[in-house]
Formats: sequence, structure tokens, C-alpha cells
Amino acid sequence: MPEDELARAYCANIESLIAKRTDDLREAMVDLETSHNVALDALVSMLGLHYPQSEAHSKRMVAYTVAIANALGVTPEHIRVFAQAAYLHDIGNVAVPTSILHKPDVLIAEELDVVHRHCWYGYQVIQIIPWLSVAN
Repeated sequence: MPEDELARAYCANIESLIAKRTDDLREAMVDLETSHNVALDALVSMLGLHYPQSEAHSKRMVAYTVAIANALGVTPEHIRVFAQAAYLHDIGNVAVPTSILHKPDVLIAEELDVVHRHCWYGYQVIQIIPWLSVAN
């Protein structure tokens, strides 16, 4: 086989390998994003077990956040981060007793202090997850 043909065959083989690896990487990235979304859903579902209205509320906050971000011309990457943050914005409510979350009356000062700390508790939950660190 002449040297030119050998070089072309080698290049074609390398290009084929690169294309295959690129496709594999794209597929892995899609799988990873799917796993992230499943993990977010699991966290919000866990909160929903504690406080049933929270899941629907979180989904509404995502819709509002995305609509506002789109109206402002925010980049898709930033919109994704904002949507994740909006989805998890109340995750710290898992640390708030249900007696306070479900209280039909006005909350007293001590109860309000507990509710206000839900932001800190939420931060504690998400700060240890590397792919959410950008959202906190």
C-alpha cells in the first residue's frame, strides 16, 4: 500500500475513532444530566412527603423563574442553573417541623425564626453536592 493511502487510511481511522468517542461522550453527558434531574426530583419529592404543597410550589417557581429569565435574555446555561435553584429553593423545609408548616394559625416569633432558618438548612443540603455548588 502506498504511503499516501496508508496516511489517508490512518487519518480516516483516527477521525472515525474521534467521532465515536465524541458520540459516546455526548451520550454520557445526556445520561449524567438525566441522573442529575432524577436526583433533583428525588430531593423535591422527599420534601413533598414532609409538606405536600411544596412540590407544586417548587414547580411553579421554576416556571416563573424560567419565564423571567427568558424575558431578560439570560443564557440557556444560566437559565438551567436558575431553574435548579428555584426548584430547590425550599428544600430546607425538611428541617422545619410539620407542626409549624401545617399550623393553621399565625406563627409566633419563635416559629417564624425556625421557618426563616430553612434557607440555611437548604444551603447545608445542597452545598455538599458538587454539581449544585454553582446554584448556591
